[in-house]
Amino acid sequence: MSRRRDMRCVIGCLMFLAAVAVAHAESGMRDPAVADSLPIYEMDSILVVAERPARITVTQQRLLRPELLQRNATSLAGALQQVPSTTISTGYKNTAEVRLRGAPAQDVLVLVDGNPINPGYYGKADLSLLPLSAVAAVDVVPGPASAAYGPNAAGGVINIITHSGRSESRGALRARYGSGDLRDLELAFGGKRAAWDYRVTLYDTRSHGFDLSAEFAPTRYEDGERRDNADFTRTGIDAKAVLQQTPVGMVTATGGYQWGQKGIPSDVHTPRWWRMTGIHHYHGAVDIATVAAPSSRHIARSATFFYDTWEDRLTEYKDRLLDPSRVEWVSDLENWTAGVRSQWRADSLTRWLSARWGASLKKQGMNKRADRDEPWFSHHAWDGHVYGEFETLITSHLRLTPGIAVTVHDGEGTDDFSHSADPLCALHWSPWPEAALSASVAHSSRFPTLHQLYGETSGNPDLKPESVIRWEIGGEASAHGVNRWPRSLSIRIAAFGNRMSDAIVRTGRLDRYENHAEAVTGGAEFGMRAAWTCYSLRVDYAYIGLSGGDPAVLIYVPNHKLTLAALWEPNQRWHADLSVLHAGSRLGMDGRERMPAYTICDAKATCRLAHHASLHLGANNIFDINYEEESSFPGPGRQMIAGIEVTF
Repeated sequence: MSRRRDMRCVIGCLMFLAAVAVAHAESGMRDPAVADSLPIYEMDSILVVAERPARITVTQQRLLRPELLQRNATSLAGALQQVPSTTISTGYKNTAEVRLRGAPAQDVLVLVDGNPINPGYYGKADLSLLPLSAVAAVDVVPGPASAAYGPNAAGGVINIITHSGRSESRGALRARYGSGDLRDLELAFGGKRAAWDYRVTLYDTRSHGFDLSAEFAPTRYEDGERRDNADFTRTGIDAKAVLQQTPVGMVTATGGYQWGQKGIPSDVHTPRWWRMTGIHHYHGAVDIATVAAPSSRHIARSATFFYDTWEDRLTEYKDRLLDPSRVEWVSDLENWTAGVRSQWRADSLTRWLSARWGASLKKQGMNKRADRDEPWFSHHAWDGHVYGEFETLITSHLRLTPGIAVTVHDGEGTDDFSHSADPLCALHWSPWPEAALSASVAHSSRFPTLHQLYGETSGNPDLKPESVIRWEIGGEASAHGVNRWPRSLSIRIAAFGNRMSDAIVRTGRLDRYENHAEAVTGGAEFGMRAAWTCYSLRVDYAYIGLSGGDPAVLIYVPNHKLTLAALWEPNQRWHADLSVLHAGSRLGMDGRERMPAYTICDAKATCRLAHHASLHLGANNIFDINYEEESSFPGPGRQMIAGIEVTF
């Protein structure tokens, strides 16, 4: 099959490039330079992460691992529910889709260490398949973003940063058990050996499904208690190795494999017996970086080669017995993405000017067959991207950042060629070190997915790219000091707006995609962090509404979202977390009827048994509230989870 020949070719190229990368890095290590990564100190460990693109949005948020684990989540989907600008919903295909400020999931670019993982066919990253085992931090960028992120980030960016041996050198064994026969096991180990470090993580998560709330009213096809066909299995390994003989050069290699399967619960009013009977995810990347010296004559440069593939098998059974001998049809889908990107950075071209520029080339492909007896069909598309950003100091406190990105999209036919030019501009004023005001505006484009272009019944190769103008204005301030009350306080506020043109939509599941939706949305966000000696409090609120155009763009997006998180830590042995999420009313699937608001509360208590061991007990949805993220797909009821962690 052509796809497998492409895979062997790409893997062979990556192995060759990795060898070249090592030779290149070793030859460049004779140049003087400074370290490219900045340490971020958190809870007695050092988190070293790659430098992120220039800060364009005022609401860019970094979540560290302790915050991600606060809600007893088993995947990234559950952990990101606390971010006010995000909406996570699970429904028709049991995929956890993320929306940022109302933008649909295919408009949100999801990266792992800067490499895209959105599957090329549907374009939506399923966050329920992404474990938290190797995650060190997550950057969420809901507003105007740096041009360096590349195409298809019209709805925002989520960048997942994984652990390396230098960021976390201790080994860890974690085990959790909970409602629905949940079993979550994780083994991670790594270390530093002279010029290189490594980190390996193995994980296995299994569940027989989740229990519905006692408030759930049984229907003809769902009697309550354990949710039908809601089980899942996820097993995998992730590894990262870094070679850095001197601060001048560094080579990073990452790779991993995941296998899984899961049930797909049906609408509680409509019978349907689907299962994902085979999910496979392979990924790999090689990054070569050299670092600029303080002198303006030296420029930091990096090159990255990446590969990512998702494969799944969707099976429909004839009845709820899920008997392998009574299968209606089996559909296979393979997505793969391979590419290269290069970046240059000059922090001091002059005393008042810095610059960043780069280019990338990416190819996406897919193979699909609607049933085992039907032929495979394959499609692909290319994306080429160049960008430049300049940061100018107008005064010592005022910074201007203009930039532009140009993207070329090439499909299979002679008429499938399209392009976009996306400018941006940001102004940042910091009158004193602990306060800042920012304003930014950017034009973004999102090119059609392979499904939208070439789907069997709904594809339209004449589609144009979506166009979005995004703006944001806001500020943040913080105060710290031993003699102040509270000990530390930070406040952030922002207003934003999005104008979408040529949005790609269809009115029914079998209708053709068309560029005809227009919409104008806007809203505001507020965040506060306060810390005292033994406890801390985090409050986030987001409002988003429709100013004009098609209301369907805000399906399942609450107008109001409020999150509160409190941490109590009386001593080094005990700490307790409490979080509350309130989601306001929102439009249902038909775009007319509104779904009711809901409020859920989670709690978690942790006790350190010894220097290298800790025990925790948690509960999600403590009050057993019956709620729906999507119409006719009820969420989990009360879930109890207990776990232990041992470090070595």
